[in-house]
Amino acid sequence: MKPEDQADAFLRNISLETAQAYANRGRRHEHVPTEQLVDAWVVAFKIWTSDYQNALLRGFYEELEAELVLRGIEPPYERVKEAADKLRDIARQLIDNLSPQEHARVSADIQRDVDAFTAAARAARKN
Repeated sequence: MKPEDQADAFLRNISLETAQAYANRGRRHEHVPTEQLVDAWVVAFKIWTSDYQNALLRGFYEELEAELVLRGIEPPYERVKEAADKLRDIARQLIDNLSPQEHARVSADIQRDVDAFTAAARAARKN
């Protein structure tokens, strides 16, 4: 598997795990009409990116996205391009400001998560 494919699969897995956790909590947005759900996701994403450290805003955005995932609907990223670009810029700045030790620790944490995912995927294919 190419690194890009592995990264995509890893991120999809995180999305599915988030959706599963949301479903286990009771799918609070299950009865929201799809068009309203999509619009709410757009608003929630934009608000969250303006206050990305706010755990409540992130949780609300993630719940809406989880409901979209469970419905098989791709979030409309094209509608939040400016906010997503802003968030990527913030992420780059945060990464650039890490000390070498912090960068190594974060990289090791991410690699450990990816390795665990890869090992679980290989084990699942064997079964």
